[in-house]
Amino acid sequence: MNKSIEIKNNFLISIGENYLVITLGQDEDNLLKENIPNKTRQENNKDIINIKIFSNNIKNYILTFDKNKKNILIGRSSNCDVIIEDNLLSRFHCMIYFKDNKWFICDGYMENDKNKKSTNGTWLYAFEDINIEQGTIFKSNHYLFICSFE
Repeated sequence: MNKSIEIKNNFLISIGENYLVITLGQDEDNLLKENIPNKTRQENNKDIINIKIFSNNIKNYILTFDKNKKNILIGRSSNCDVIIEDNLLSRFHCMIYFKDNKWFICDGYMENDKNKKSTNGTWLYAFEDINIEQGTIFKSNHYLFICSFE
């Protein structure tokens, strides 16, 4: 990812050998766990983000954050909010944040107003149209493509 991309419900994100499934609003698994009444289920607001992790080390693990969490850091570092043991991941691999009533993801993290990219990238599996801009990189099967407009 070259810059931040707005997260949509049910996005699938690939980092290293791991997959993250993103759901916005209260996740069904959490609703069942917490025994929340049906009334609350209908008030499924997008101020909450759920990150379901699928990896060799972690099975079906869900972390939930709300819009008040400034930056959700994902990586190998013990300073991350989501820690995944994977040698293909950077210490700070990617970051999720809430801005203008939307959730966004960017590769790497921000330091002194500069985006520090991860070593191996963060890949989004799109199930709907996404705007392609100059320099957008995407992967299809084993091939990488970079978009260049003349």
